[in-house]
Amino acid sequence: MRLYFLISFILINSNLFSQTIISGRITTQNDQPIAGVNIIITKSDQIIIVAFAISDNEGLYKINYTGAWDSILIKITTIGFATIIHPIINKTQKLDFTLIPKATELPTVEVKSKPIMVQGDTTNYNVASFATKQDRVIGDVIAKLPGIEVDASGAIKYNGKAISNFYINGLDLFESKYSIANNNIPYDLVDKVQVLDNHQPIKVLDTLKNSTSPAINIELKKKARNKFIGRIKIGIGYSPVLSDDEIIAMQFNKGFQFISAYKYNNTGLSLVNEITERVTIRDNNESKQENEKEDIVSLISFPAPPIQEYRYNFNKTHLFHMSALKVLKNTAQVKFN
Repeated sequence: MRLYFLISFILINSNLFSQTIISGRITTQNDQPIAGVNIIITKSDQIIIVAFAISDNEGLYKINYTGAWDSILIKITTIGFATIIHPIINKTQKLDFTLIPKATELPTVEVKSKPIMVQGDTTNYNVASFATKQDRVIGDVIAKLPGIEVDASGAIKYNGKAISNFYINGLDLFESKYSIANNNIPYDLVDKVQVLDNHQPIKVLDTLKNSTSPAINIELKKKARNKFIGRIKIGIGYSPVLSDDEIIAMQFNKGFQFISAYKYNNTGLSLVNEITERVTIRDNNESKQENEKEDIVSLISFPAPPIQEYRYNFNKTHLFHMSALKVLKNTAQVKFN
């Protein structure tokens, strides 16, 4: 009886610790060794991996397998070559494989910019992250940016402070009449809106006196640079004859910027805000708080009706404006407004 159990124990252990060794070489069709190839042993369902190896610089591999399945699958895979899946018998053997080149299609990777990035005193807003299909011009997007507010007249404030300058690719084309840019430049031409905190527009004072005023700079996309851009809008209605039309031309080069527009409407829409000057007067030797004036006397005017202006305004409004800026070789600028 003891001899029977001893023989059974030896047979069981020899079966448990039996080992299958699968080895070989992986080469190209020109018999060149391929390194870094994944050699995987799986069950017939190709889900459970039971053993694996990676070919060396000579293309050689060796797998030790201790499973009990009679039939298994060997899978050879690497980038740039077709995958091989081959059923084999569970026994020690030598298997060489020749791989056939095949282009590997990588999954599509979409790179998205962060909506807001802060670099020192500059806050960058990615326009694409805030724009919607309903937006038409860059002013529509600026009004939605966090920390920025645009009042009914078009004046821009950042964290409660009125902006001092409005730049396009670093150039101040419109000076205080920046609503021209807001109301005419299509939003899809702008890459990002930058808020320049503590901006000192006077270069002479840049290193002498800190400023607390913010400024805005819009960076245009490459497709908007060095090209003549034109826009036409024609709107016709009745009661008895209503019209809302505009023709806009613009160009933004490295050293030259130009924009001009003619607009007409008799639909009750006011155009005066587009050319309103946004002037802030401060003494450079005093803080902003000391320069804020207190309105002691104010004029009494009739309140506006609690409905939209175009509902009660009967008008025939024409607006024409032209602005141009040229940077000379000595960095001086010539402007025309």
